[in-house]
Amino acid sequence: MKPLIYLCFLTFALNVLGQDKPYFYEIPKDPEQYTAESVAARLVDGLGFRYYWATEGLRTVDLNYQPTKEARTSLQTLEHILDLTTFVTNAVQQRTTTSLTKPGQITFEESRAKTLENLREASLTLRTSGADLNNEVV
Repeated sequence: MKPLIYLCFLTFALNVLGQDKPYFYEIPKDPEQYTAESVAARLVDGLGFRYYWATEGLRTVDLNYQPTKEARTSLQTLEHILDLTTFVTNAVQQRTTTSLTKPGQITFEESRAKTLENLREASLTLRTSGADLNNEVV
């Protein structure tokens, strides 16, 4: 009986370890060189990691939570964060932001995926494309 249990556990472990994890499941490795861009990318990585785990498994009751009548709901706050990450990604790629998400336009799952993708894109741009944070914007 024990060999069967060990075999099942080993098979499960190999399947889990062999799967690709989502980008912000873990914080990516430290950069080898520290520049303004690599430090900014690391900051974005930290934001992505925290956002990933803070939004993992949120339920409808969590998304509809509103601390006071004047405050945003959790879902409205997450939609706002999506807009902020759109600004950040566009700024890093030196593009202008022309439109933002309208409240209720997309589902929470779509919003979460797009936010994480924005953060991933900003991080990779900072890390790999030679983005220059010393470049003055006129």
